[in-house]
Amino acid sequence: MKIPFAKLYMNKNRLETLVDGIFAIVMTLLVITVVVPQRQVVIKDVGFELMILSKFHDIANYALSFILLAIFWIEHHEQYHFIKRTDRVHIWINIFTLLFIALFPFSTSLLNEFPDKDIAELIFGFNMFIVGILFYLNWDYAIKDKHLVDDNVSDKDIASMRRKCKFIIVIAAIAIVLSAHPAISADIFWLIPVTIAIEHLLKR
Repeated sequence: MKIPFAKLYMNKNRLETLVDGIFAIVMTLLVITVVVPQRQVVIKDVGFELMILSKFHDIANYALSFILLAIFWIEHHEQYHFIKRTDRVHIWINIFTLLFIALFPFSTSLLNEFPDKDIAELIFGFNMFIVGILFYLNWDYAIKDKHLVDDNVSDKDIASMRRKCKFIIVIAAIAIVLSAHPAISADIFWLIPVTIAIEHLLKR
């Protein structure tokens, strides 16, 4: 008997391994977005202390992107606490998610190199927006008829995961709208870790 394409369930372990590997590589590569000028340029043109101060913006963007990636990784980990198996469609959703996760060093570099360009803010915002959408699709597909998740997953847990994804999507949409104002657009994303931190403190 031929098994329907969408019903060919597979073990989730290899998918989780791939996701963990990509996240680890991308989070490591983020540090190269903070470019240190050559020694001769630093000594002759600006001086070491001024060079360090001029890199504050780059380091802040690096930290922001690193923290956002960490939040996405944690969210993926939380989803897979309930997701017990996968299928071909679900795997491809994750692969496309990783495609845009891997773009973070590029979009972060644009913010660092072109801080006054709205297109740089727009690209970073769209990067976040698409990843947020794909995370939502990943969860929404998994819980459809509960075919990939634990049968005991509660409606509260389902709603909580959806709410987290929607929050990121909304913040990214706001950042896209504000991309015409480069000075504040990317800073909007600090609302994500701050809100999450406040939520955890209130639950303690």
